[in-house]
Amino acid sequence: MAAYRHLHKQHHHALVSGGGISALTLAFLCARRGIPCTLVERAAPPSPSPSPSPSPSSSSSSSSPSSIGGGLGLWPASLRILPHKLRTDLIAAGRWMDTVGFADAAGSPLARPLRDFADRFPVLCVDRSVLIELLRDYALRDEEGKARVTLYNDTVIESYEATAHGVSAQLSNGKSVQADFLIAADGIHSRFRPASVAPQSLGYSYFRANVDVPDSNSPWLGTSFESWGTSSADANLPVRFGFVPLKYPTVFWFLAVPTHRGSSIPPQGIRASVMDNGKKQILLDIVKGWKSPSGLAVSDLIADSTAILQTDIYKIPNVKAFRGAGLCIEDASVLASLLSLLPPPSGTTPRMVENVAKAYERERKPRAATVQLVADAIATVGQIAGPLAAARNWAMSLTAQWLPRLQGAIFETAVAFSLGGSSASATWIPPPDPSSSSSILARVLPADQLGGLAPHVLAFKTDTAVPQRGSGTVTVERGSSALARWLGAAFGLPAAMRDARFDASVSTTDSARRGETQRWTRVFGVGLAQQQAYTTTHEATRDGLLAEGVGGWLDRAVQILYRVSVRAGDGALVHESVGVRAAGVRLLGVPLVASRWVEVPIRDGWSFDGTIWLLGIKLMRYHGAFRIDPWWTARGGRARHAIVTGGTGMIGVATVDELVRRGWRVTVLTRSDPSAFLRAPLLRRPDGVAYMQWDGKTSRGWGAQAFGDGDGGGATAVLNLAGASVGGGRRWTARLKAAVLDSRLNAIHAVRQAAAESGVRGLALVQAGAAGVAGDSGSQPVDDAFDPAAAGGLSAAATRHSRFRPATCRAIEEAAAAAAPAPFAAVAVARIGHVLAPRAGLFPYLRLAALLRALRLGDGGQYVPWVHIDDAARALCDILEATAATAAAAAPGAAGGPLAATTVNVVGPTAATNREVLAAFGCGGFVPVPAAVLRLLFGEASCVLLDSARLEARRLKEAGFVFRYKTVSEAVRALC
Repeated sequence: MAAYRHLHKQHHHALVSGGGISALTLAFLCARRGIPCTLVERAAPPSPSPSPSPSPSSSSSSSSPSSIGGGLGLWPASLRILPHKLRTDLIAAGRWMDTVGFADAAGSPLARPLRDFADRFPVLCVDRSVLIELLRDYALRDEEGKARVTLYNDTVIESYEATAHGVSAQLSNGKSVQADFLIAADGIHSRFRPASVAPQSLGYSYFRANVDVPDSNSPWLGTSFESWGTSSADANLPVRFGFVPLKYPTVFWFLAVPTHRGSSIPPQGIRASVMDNGKKQILLDIVKGWKSPSGLAVSDLIADSTAILQTDIYKIPNVKAFRGAGLCIEDASVLASLLSLLPPPSGTTPRMVENVAKAYERERKPRAATVQLVADAIATVGQIAGPLAAARNWAMSLTAQWLPRLQGAIFETAVAFSLGGSSASATWIPPPDPSSSSSILARVLPADQLGGLAPHVLAFKTDTAVPQRGSGTVTVERGSSALARWLGAAFGLPAAMRDARFDASVSTTDSARRGETQRWTRVFGVGLAQQQAYTTTHEATRDGLLAEGVGGWLDRAVQILYRVSVRAGDGALVHESVGVRAAGVRLLGVPLVASRWVEVPIRDGWSFDGTIWLLGIKLMRYHGAFRIDPWWTARGGRARHAIVTGGTGMIGVATVDELVRRGWRVTVLTRSDPSAFLRAPLLRRPDGVAYMQWDGKTSRGWGAQAFGDGDGGGATAVLNLAGASVGGGRRWTARLKAAVLDSRLNAIHAVRQAAAESGVRGLALVQAGAAGVAGDSGSQPVDDAFDPAAAGGLSAAATRHSRFRPATCRAIEEAAAAAAPAPFAAVAVARIGHVLAPRAGLFPYLRLAALLRALRLGDGGQYVPWVHIDDAARALCDILEATAATAAAAAPGAAGGPLAATTVNVVGPTAATNREVLAAFGCGGFVPVPAAVLRLLFGEASCVLLDSARLEARRLKEAGFVFRYKTVSEAVRALC
């Protein structure tokens, strides 16, 4: 996919002030998304590291404030954002936290998590200087040693001014930089904050240091902890002491102490400074007699510290959160993701950039406030002094002793809350990055095993930008008993077959509630009489298990839980079932379903072998080989470029994904500001897709750029899906009907105008029509060649429910046909039936009717021209490719086959009546809904439910199109 990462010749350029964790992470994430960055850092460049992997212990002897007392913890959300190589280097340079707890000054436990806390909430403890150096190395050079970003050290931005195209900045090194936007990531010392907004001291200081322990068996290399108490020199002075082991031999400690003018340790100001060793005794007096949970003297650790950093804590007025390392990485990932949605510089307006900034604030402010709320709560409880401190210690230690599970649950709830946890994940879910491993697989595999997968398997499993696909052969062996056969049929398992063709695809969606969800569609026995599609969903649970639905109507309700691992030696991906959950609740001690499958990597794919049991009964064994469809770039060739209007709708999103998977570059035209789609499923946009705004009426602002300037980079085909929606259960008012017709005719006029103005030859147009062109045609088959204008038009019977619907469809087809032979060399019309999709179109209403036990709508005998969304998207792509080939050949019909420059019925391969469609939901309907009731409720719009249109997909079949869903029952089962 990287071969077409940049769709346009123009790229945004970001100027970033800062060289810390936020700035470095933002720089390389932007670079990976096609946004070059220039970093300007005040600090001098670090001295070269003697080895590729920096040693955390080197910070102990350094006197630089940036490398003293730099211990930090990275939670799973932060680690998932980082690329695999960088994450692997960090793991090698850090240490996983074994466990953590709170104690009093004597080392007695006050609060502890449950025993497996570290497994479910893994924290990587690293030295800050190590993280900075690795981020810096990764930002400056990619895997091939090529420069990612430009970095100026020992430099500041002396002045800057807004220009017509962004910002112009003058640097202290004499260089001038032109950029599209300036990003201040220079922390509390920012030069870009108004002088009137001065940081305010919070009245306490952190003292911290790194210390080397003598040997690997040192008791200090154990539990991380935080102790609460009062100063041994002043009983009214609350003190917090924290300790974290880093990579051997280094450990990190900090001491939080209130400071004020006139105290024995006065504040040092906003900048961190190395503490005078002569004042170390003051700290030793504060913690005199303090013990660790293992009985070690805390003062010994401070005494062994060769350099101690004092940091006075400040805050910015009206900013309610500090930024730790994890939040800095999260912030960078969100901002880079949002910036990548902007169109090229020539199409970016100040309002779009403002929308990005607002979206960033909406996303990050609540997250940061949550973290700060938990941190403030812990600090407030930890800094209690006097009699209340004794009461706190008594209550917490009593709970730890007698109610450990309750306390552990409270502990973990607070941690999950601070990490942005939800029902979908124990931690905040980062935005998708086409080139990172923020996928379900990355969340269910142990961090040290992800790199053990074969590269092509890893890419297929973790690349969530567009649907992945492949094919192979499969042998299915069904259970021999009658009960096994009945259960297999009930769950929609495929029939027995041997060495049959097998197709599989996976698509990914995001939601704030459920997190990332993958939908796997497997088609067994492609082309055979027993062909069957089997669709299941995959999710990652909070505790790192893979949850796979059982398929069919129970898919989301009943899920099998798997522990996933990579087998040493052959790199096989092993899935072992460990339980079942129903409606999100895990059924403990009930071995209902057992399943195991293994995928062994082979060239371009993997072999697989799996078995499913239910209550000890073997239902099915399936085994075979699967090969990943090669990307167009692997086969060579030049990318084709299509414009898709209406590409943000239900059909448009699916079709754009399919086009990109086939190697097309796509420009999506939308009437909305493209940046308005931030953090929506559309954000999971694949490489090679750009979004441009249009008015739906003219070529103004998009035509010349989209069709190009004759250099071969412009579009050669248009898929026009634009038009006002007629759905939503609305009655068809005169105003709505005018909007429906005008929006479609205006869109056709706009693309014709743009194509004509471009002067490009050999253009192709595929116009979205509708099955409604046939009106109410009863049980008479309607072929692709059906001409609504023949024999004087439709009969009175065909328009008894609505004249508007078939008349509108006919007007659309006539307007599209008028676009050929100029400016379009070839034009095709796709008569799309009722597209069955999970959350849009007619399907949700049919499902509601089925749940209400509707037996039929009207007389139930009317034919419904159905088609599954996956088949519709693939068919539209086939029609576009065939028509584009015909247009390029300048000989209509000569190059594209039966789908080119003609009308094509985009419907399912088998006919189904309304009664049969409702029965496919399996709800046991028995309530007939009279046509009069539907007409009363919806008026003329009821024709969508009452018209009978038996369209046949003859031309798709003649072209060799393979339907994944042969019957409406299969399609409904896959969507429920």
